[in-house]
Amino acid sequence: MTEPDVALTDYALAIECALFAYLVRRREHALFFGSAAVASLAGGTVHGFFLDAHTLGNAILWRITLIAIGVTAASAWAIGATVLFPAPTARRISIAAASALAAYCVVTVFITQDFRAAVVFYLPAVVFLLVALSVAYARARQRAILVAVAGLGLMFVAAAVQQARIALHPRYFNHNALYHLIQAVALCSSFLACGGSMLTRREFLEAGTAIALAPYGCGERSAPGVVVNDIHSQLNATRVYRVVQPASADAVVQLVRSARQEGRPLSIAGGRHAMGGQQFGSDTTLVDMASMRRVLGLDAARGLIDVEAGIEWPELMRHLVDAQQGAARAWGIRQKQTGADRLSIGGALAANAHGRGLKFKPFIGDVESFVLVDADGIPRTCSREENAELFRLAIGGYGLFGVITSVRLRLAPRVKVQRQVQILEIEDLMPAFEQRIAAGFTYGDFQYHTDPDSPDFLRKGVFSCYRPVSPSTPIREGQKELSADDWNELIYLAHADRTRAFQAYSRYYLSTSGQVYWSDTHQLGPYLDDYHRALDRRLGASEPATELITEIYAPRDALARFLTDVREQFRAQRTALIYGTIRLIERDDESFLAWAKQPYACVIFNLHVVHSPAGLERAAAEFRQLIDAGIRYGGSYYLTYHRFATRQQVEACYPQFPEFLRAKRRYDPQERFQSDWYRHYKQMFGDLL
Repeated sequence: MTEPDVALTDYALAIECALFAYLVRRREHALFFGSAAVASLAGGTVHGFFLDAHTLGNAILWRITLIAIGVTAASAWAIGATVLFPAPTARRISIAAASALAAYCVVTVFITQDFRAAVVFYLPAVVFLLVALSVAYARARQRAILVAVAGLGLMFVAAAVQQARIALHPRYFNHNALYHLIQAVALCSSFLACGGSMLTRREFLEAGTAIALAPYGCGERSAPGVVVNDIHSQLNATRVYRVVQPASADAVVQLVRSARQEGRPLSIAGGRHAMGGQQFGSDTTLVDMASMRRVLGLDAARGLIDVEAGIEWPELMRHLVDAQQGAARAWGIRQKQTGADRLSIGGALAANAHGRGLKFKPFIGDVESFVLVDADGIPRTCSREENAELFRLAIGGYGLFGVITSVRLRLAPRVKVQRQVQILEIEDLMPAFEQRIAAGFTYGDFQYHTDPDSPDFLRKGVFSCYRPVSPSTPIREGQKELSADDWNELIYLAHADRTRAFQAYSRYYLSTSGQVYWSDTHQLGPYLDDYHRALDRRLGASEPATELITEIYAPRDALARFLTDVREQFRAQRTALIYGTIRLIERDDESFLAWAKQPYACVIFNLHVVHSPAGLERAAAEFRQLIDAGIRYGGSYYLTYHRFATRQQVEACYPQFPEFLRAKRRYDPQERFQSDWYRHYKQMFGDLL
């Protein structure tokens, strides 16, 4: 071996880089370390065995070394571009770097093998990566990014040592060997750095637990740095560290226990329709429950069903229908959220949701028990008798107390119901609700007029209620229903001509009065994913927009006065109200963070929100004004849809909120379960915690 110190340190560097390339999960990072490993392996072999430039081995291996250095440079461009720029720009820079690499390879193979050519190609890429990470540090001020910057800076020190021919010993540890040693430290620093570029120490630990997790079905893992968003408002774009889809309760247990070892918080998502950031947390591992959607058992005698928490309403309903074919008495769900169907049962529990029932409590009334994996990775059965405080906290607790793996639901007899529709004035609405309830109607709501230029604005609406009918009543083939195209047109009119939208909607609903449905499936309804993208084009919008929901609770005897205030406010401000509904809710006397503190009228407002700083500022002001209007009449608001409320408003509507946060810390002192929603309120009430 001609230069054992140089060859052996090169081989050590190759082993280190190969290990790092194996552990990282992003392609450009694997290329960065993998190409460095190839360059070190080939270079070490040259220095150890083929130092004579006239040998064939030297000619081949030296070219491989130079080309590998070029690949390292191209991957550095790609990594820096990903850190610094949006995806389209980063992609263009990566393509340009790949084109430059192709030209560099031609030069290296056929024209010159001078190492200075490699330096000219490599140096700008490393400088660019250093700048990108420095900018990232300036933006985020995270210490780990600073470690990555230091690692790259150390690479320049190594290069300077090599060029100055500084050695620990002229024969046994020369300047090239010292260069390799410093490079090894620099690359290790880059590898261990976090902040979106290299694998962090936590990822290194995760790699060690991957084998343990695999038998439990935790194989679905995304690459580090995934941007997720809610489906409806699309205002919660969040870069989570990774998305993991456990396939069983055992997988959840292992996932939580490994998260304890890694020190990385977990966030939990189901259907991703919540708009307040409850299901996402920046730099958390996102536990996506979509793979846990099995039915675990049906107790037909008692009307109970056990399901995994990731199951969505349509799947659950299909199972109940199929499993009870020919049964003399069939069961169905009692209530679900309306407006969308692909919502998980675990999500309904976490938000303590509600539907259009006329005499129902929120969702907690439909929950018999559930299994929660707590912050220690221990599965706990929670019910009104067992772990009762955790039962009250977790329902409506927005995923902060653990991962719900399964739920036992109380079902209701599946019966036929008949729709009855009429047009009402708001002053007549509450007496009409009371009459319908007295007559045995079980479901109903009121869709109000949304055109501020109409005298019927927030005054007239479509009142639809459903009453049980005889089992022998036929459900006729070909009943009227709106197609996807019909819904698209209604949504367009709701933005462009709201009076026409109300006329079309009321005409359709009146034409369906008398139609018969099943008590469970009548609660299903279409939802058009990403509808606003095509709508923005049709409206000629200069900036993207979506609808954002808020729900205000008004005492029933104050509903008309509350809406009079809102009508004046919206007309004065030209608030873009797209559609809305009024429903009823009964008092929730069980959940800790109860929103239904009395029998309320629930008023849902869907506002058009432009995705610009000015648009978001306007939306925040309008939603705060709505909350204030509700508070004036002794009402409240729903925490699920946004985080615009001021501390004073939160305290007025949820005086128990600080105690809720303290209970979270009591059950989860290491804050294993986090979200941006939680972090927002933790900061808001930090002085009381």
